[in-house]
Amino acid sequence: MAKIPFNVDAYTARLIGRENVSKLDGAIIELIKNTYDADASICILYYDNVTDSLYLADNGVGMTYDIIKRHWMTIGRSSKKATYVTDSGRIQTGAKGIGRFALDRIADRCTMLTGTGESEKKIIWSVDWAEFRGDMNITEVNADIDDSDLSFDAFMEGCTNREVIKLIRSQWGKHGTIFKMASLREQWNEDLIKNLRENLSSLIPYELSDIYKIYCFDNESTVKSAEVFSNIDSFAYDYKIEFNVGSKDNSYDIVYKIWRDEFSFGAEEDRILEEAGLLNEKKFFHGNPVVKECKFTDIISGVSEAEIEKLGSFSGVLYFSKIQTTKKDREKYFQKDITGRADVRDTFGGIKIYRDSFRVRPYGDPKSSAFDWLQLARRKNASPAGVGDDKGNWRVSADQVLGSIFISRMNVALPDQSNREGIVETREFRLLKEFIKKIIGALEQDRQGVCRKLSAYYAKMHPTEGIEQEIKEKAEKKKEKAGRSTVQPAVVENGPPELTVDPVAAQTVIDRKDEEIEELQNEIKMLRALATTGIVTNKYIHEFKTLSHKLNMKIVMAKEAIDLYHDIKEAS
Repeated sequence: MAKIPFNVDAYTARLIGRENVSKLDGAIIELIKNTYDADASICILYYDNVTDSLYLADNGVGMTYDIIKRHWMTIGRSSKKATYVTDSGRIQTGAKGIGRFALDRIADRCTMLTGTGESEKKIIWSVDWAEFRGDMNITEVNADIDDSDLSFDAFMEGCTNREVIKLIRSQWGKHGTIFKMASLREQWNEDLIKNLRENLSSLIPYELSDIYKIYCFDNESTVKSAEVFSNIDSFAYDYKIEFNVGSKDNSYDIVYKIWRDEFSFGAEEDRILEEAGLLNEKKFFHGNPVVKECKFTDIISGVSEAEIEKLGSFSGVLYFSKIQTTKKDREKYFQKDITGRADVRDTFGGIKIYRDSFRVRPYGDPKSSAFDWLQLARRKNASPAGVGDDKGNWRVSADQVLGSIFISRMNVALPDQSNREGIVETREFRLLKEFIKKIIGALEQDRQGVCRKLSAYYAKMHPTEGIEQEIKEKAEKKKEKAGRSTVQPAVVENGPPELTVDPVAAQTVIDRKDEEIEELQNEIKMLRALATTGIVTNKYIHEFKTLSHKLNMKIVMAKEAIDLYHDIKEAS
């Protein structure tokens, strides 16, 4: 029996590169991930609009000739599969052996300079992706490779921005890698670079900024302005919840902490908290978190230990941040002043997922349908109760909550999609989503519990408003009842009164309303006076404009008469 080998069409490189990675920023992110896996502390992305070239540089460990030949040049082969922890202890993000073909998505031609520091010489490698045609086998396509005496800064000599060269000279030693991509497939402009910089700002979590920095340069950038970093901790929030799900003796324990940063009770704090029934919780309003410990099954019932174990360990931090409030709510719930609070949705997005410190797109992207991937809006619509209502469950809006969920490659039941755009919709991923909503529910329950007590306290301090509300509710019920039927109900002797309102309290409400009506009438009089003044002023302005026009016409006629007199005099 004869055996024949498989052949791979050269077009395969295009399928797994240019056509598999649909978006430009997705391709760039794949390459940036490789720099992190190479133990780099700095990654530079630089677009030179003079030469229409794109550079990607890192000061990582670099590659040897053997690594390039055995791994870099072999589709599907990756050195990260067997050893996925770097020498510095980083968990590597890639393992499929196809991320390098993202280069084809960016440009036609690519040149790479790399070195490990083991020798003074470096390796220069280049490829023309146009050679990967469908009429050839992939083994017939060659890349060029050779030794090079070039230094990294010498390789960059052709670039326009000298700040880039200075940074490389100061931060690159004998090891690292630089790509130069030419004949770019996209039309690079200010908007593209701006959007790319925004996407990169959420690529890595804030906690990594001390060990790994990304710079995004154009020809006008300085080192300071080019630095890309996430400053998610810089915005003001009302509530924060952190959680950690970890395995302990095959039993998944959960610890979550809730921080309250929404309320300010002023000088009378103790009296307010005592009368509201919150005095025993005073420390939780001053930076101390509410700490809860439980089992996974306490959060989600009906889940087997096998399913939980398959999901694996993960963690997260979520923030509730309102961007507007009313004067009434600030008074009722003792909310801190949020005047000037920025809308952070476009900057930080919604709830993002990070795998081994790199973002899994597009979750939480404001410009994507995946912004509300937990369907919090639908959940809110199903339960529209106010936060202080004594009935119903208050729910956050999708645009009020943001944060990060942290998973790793060890969560094997949460695999990335082949195009790197999201996670495969497995049973475990659905379980993860359900868990996060339950954690959000814990934040909601805590906030509503506080606000219900503050609402009851407010009602006690302002009894007339409660009576007023009761009158309105009774009136609405009677109106609704009258709308359903014109038949008068039979009178039930000795039955309960229709309206259980204290007459004295009701009179207080009426008197207060009379005062409000009088104030409004006075305001109307003032506005009428101002309006009258405005009408008179407008009339005068109109008359002045008319007179001014007439005067101008007379001046013109006088000038014409003078000119005519001079003409007649000269003619005579």
